[in-house]
Amino acid sequence: MAGLVAVAPEAHATSQQCVTAAVQSGVPAELAQQACSLAAAGDIDECVDLLGGFMPAPLAHTACSMAAGLGGQPDQQGAGRVLTES
Repeated sequence: MAGLVAVAPEAHATSQQCVTAAVQSGVPAELAQQACSLAAAGDIDECVDLLGGFMPAPLAHTACSMAAGLGGQPDQQGAGRVLTES
């Protein structure tokens, strides 16, 4: 139980980042919340489909990835880590 309590705020925070990014791009708040909730539950493709009508697909994918807890742009972040560790 304690583990779930500790994880829940993080999941909410990343989902909220997704909603905020989507709303700033012109997505209606209710739709943004629905899409980001789907992503947080693991359905990133459905999230991207919903947001894609209102924002460019790469931005939609980034927002949905944040909601899923995968980070915004893992490729660039990973490359940065490799360069700094070398």
